[in-house]
Amino acid sequence: MAKAENLTGGAAFLKARMAALALKLYHSLALNPKPLRVEGLTIHRCPGVFKPGRLTRTSLLLAEAMRVEEGFEVLDLGCGTGILSLLAAKRGARRVVAVDVNPKALECTRLNAEANGLEDRVDPRLGSLFQPLKPGESFNLILFNPPYLPGRPRSLLEAGWLDTGETILRFLREAPAWLKPEGSIQMVYSTMAALSPGRLVEEAESLGLHLHEKREFRGLLETYIVYHFKKRLD
Repeated sequence: MAKAENLTGGAAFLKARMAALALKLYHSLALNPKPLRVEGLTIHRCPGVFKPGRLTRTSLLLAEAMRVEEGFEVLDLGCGTGILSLLAAKRGARRVVAVDVNPKALECTRLNAEANGLEDRVDPRLGSLFQPLKPGESFNLILFNPPYLPGRPRSLLEAGWLDTGETILRFLREAPAWLKPEGSIQMVYSTMAALSPGRLVEEAESLGLHLHEKREFRGLLETYIVYHFKKRLD
């Protein structure tokens, strides 16, 4: 079983520290940013919640790559403002369970679902990863915009971008059990992550997932990667 990597020096670590400090500064200054307009939706970016936007591109990159079919049941882990949950519902998902450890994120998701008339299809739940799910639930699609910058969060807000690598390992171990037989995972990741992208793919494939597609997007300090894993049926 893979363990989280220890990134304690070198250029990659310095870049990750710069990115973490930039996110902390951005969230301390951008207290009341204008709502995002995405595919006809209005997304309010609430105080104390990870804010999607041009600096924090991960949600928008995952939204661009996200594939949702009519009638899908979707699980959105680390929902934040609810942007991916709402887009999944708008694109045809029958039901979206939106999970976050931050109570302010759930309040924001509820606000945005109501503001866009999608509250009947978005079900916000408080908890860590799969903890708040009910026995017997399963999903066609699991979405995950994980915290990946190396470090230990000191607040629920920082938990939106800092992690030691343990969160992604726990996600990979537990996710297959919640997928329907033809289910898939779509997630965004980075070359600055605590667990390297190569080791993430190795771990996923060892746990019954197959890498179906990978898309890369070049950033200023990092390369973002959107993975599409499918549940292996053999």
